[in-house]
Amino acid sequence: MRIATFFGTLAAVGILAVPPTMAQRVQIPSKLPLNTATSVPSQPTWAPTYGPVAQYGGATIPAPGTNPYSGAPATGSYGAPSGNAVPGPTTFAPPGTNYNVNPSYAPQPPAGVVPGYNYQPGTVPQYAPNGPMAQFQGTISPPPAPGWDPYATPGAQNPAIMPYDPYMSNPPAWCYPQAPTNYVQTMQRFMDEVRLDYVWMPGNGEHELGLHDAELSASFAIPFFSSPSPLLITPGFAANWWNGPSPPHPPNPEFPPRFYEAYLDTAWNPQPTPEFGGELSFRIGVYSDFDRVTNESIRYMGKGYGIVSLSPNMKVKAGIQYLDRQKIKLLPAGGLIWTPNSNTKFEILFPDPKLAWRLRQVGNVDWWFYGRGEYGGDSWTINTGTGVIETDYNDMRVAVGMEFDDHSRWQGYWEVGYAFEREIYQMGMTTMRPTSTVFVGAGLAY
Repeated sequence: MRIATFFGTLAAVGILAVPPTMAQRVQIPSKLPLNTATSVPSQPTWAPTYGPVAQYGGATIPAPGTNPYSGAPATGSYGAPSGNAVPGPTTFAPPGTNYNVNPSYAPQPPAGVVPGYNYQPGTVPQYAPNGPMAQFQGTISPPPAPGWDPYATPGAQNPAIMPYDPYMSNPPAWCYPQAPTNYVQTMQRFMDEVRLDYVWMPGNGEHELGLHDAELSASFAIPFFSSPSPLLITPGFAANWWNGPSPPHPPNPEFPPRFYEAYLDTAWNPQPTPEFGGELSFRIGVYSDFDRVTNESIRYMGKGYGIVSLSPNMKVKAGIQYLDRQKIKLLPAGGLIWTPNSNTKFEILFPDPKLAWRLRQVGNVDWWFYGRGEYGGDSWTINTGTGVIETDYNDMRVAVGMEFDDHSRWQGYWEVGYAFEREIYQMGMTTMRPTSTVFVGAGLAY
């Protein structure tokens, strides 16, 4: 106990005897704040992003808010640097802040540039983004003129010799079609149309002549050289069933109950200039009772018209029709086509005039009321037992009816009419004049 007490007393006396000047303060190491440095480089290198700044040994840490290059308090922000030099006073971020992008170097728009506006590439260099731009494929056309018919034939109307009809004091706006800014290659169906027509004339008396006429045809469009108008090839077949004339009257001719027609028709509508066009067609066929077919049974028919566009709504049409009948071989044809508005069309033509008025449109279907005339009939060869005789049936017809067109595939009509000036013409003379009669007709095309 005495030894332990002695050493304890000696240690206490030694500690109390040390003077204060021999003591040393020890500081516990700690991390430096961000955006500070222990040394100042003479030419700092600026990086696009800020991160923790490395500590440099042997230098005094500048106080926050102090310009390390001048020692003066910071008074502003950095402008855009030139090279690696620092042109102006420095503003330091608060300790502990880590910027991904230096806000002092955000690109500033040039003078006169509206922020947020997407300029086209190259308009404002190094400022507007060079991203993808929307491109118009063509031009924006002005609205259509009043009275423009959306169901008319596509394309611009052909120019005419005169700008408008001289007989119309106030020409409508649709007389001045908009000039197309571009042209589109149109597609042409190979099978242009399939058509069925039917006519019935009642009659079964002594001086009457009844008729059932059914005709089926199909048209095919074939490109014709470089012309925009195709060549139409139309094969067709027709059958005629007759009632009468009733025997045993000697003036009545021998008339078989059935006639047939098998033909091939070609048509082409050239347009050599905008003002001048044409309509051409040629047909070859066998017209007979098919009991006996001879050279006389083969008939050649055709027609040719020249068309002059006097104005956008008036055309003159003139030409001939070759009928190849016994009584009439060649017939002059032509007249005037006048369209005063998009709902009216007058075809004042000989020998088949037609006046049409559009009543209304139901969806895409146009409904027209019309009145027309026609030089009707045809010619065949018949076998009488003693030989083949060429026989004509001729008449004049007038009719009124309705027709529709849906501008896609379907067209059709039905009508009621009156046939007069009827005759059966054989061997260079008229052998019978049947009484006049009414008739009905209908047709459907696809």
